[in-house]
Amino acid sequence: MYYIKKAITKPGLIFERLDNNKEVFIIGNKGPAVNIVLAPDEVVVFKKMTVMHSGLLMCTLFKENAANEPKYIKKPNKKALKEFEIHPKVDCLFFIHSGRLNLKDCKLNFKSLPKKLKSKISMIIARTGATLNMSNTECIGNGFNYDTAAVLINANAMISNCRFSSFGSGVIYTVAKSNNEVLIQDNDIKDSATVGIYV
Repeated sequence: MYYIKKAITKPGLIFERLDNNKEVFIIGNKGPAVNIVLAPDEVVVFKKMTVMHSGLLMCTLFKENAANEPKYIKKPNKKALKEFEIHPKVDCLFFIHSGRLNLKDCKLNFKSLPKKLKSKISMIIARTGATLNMSNTECIGNGFNYDTAAVLINANAMISNCRFSSFGSGVIYTVAKSNNEVLIQDNDIKDSATVGIYV
């Protein structure tokens, strides 16, 4: 079990499980489990890793202690996208501020989060100009929260041969400009509320 407390700023790093008989966990407790701050052409790679978030401090947030239940938009549109918590200190698994993230043969899991959270959250957030390459990766939502697998804001992405299940607010939201490259293909989506993929 590992914690990555500092942002990844050194390019070319590869985090990989070497022993196939042992699972390797990366756990986040507060804010992003992994922050990525690289140059546009620099990359960091995660292979055969399980990434989770405990959400230990989420119950202390103002929104979680509000008296009323949130009324989120149930139809996929830009207004629904704006409802997600998107800021550098948000609780998520990967926050790609800049640079490239490659995920291969990984498992991303939100089951460890508290149930019935009021915040609308995403496993992966990619900011303008960042790049997400994800293949043969399993993403499992909480099943009781307003969660999604990825929010891509004017970012590049290639997502293929991945499996998504148990998300309460869709699976992938992407808003792209003409100079962005986005390819989403050959994925398996199950038990997703609201929308599977919003482009």
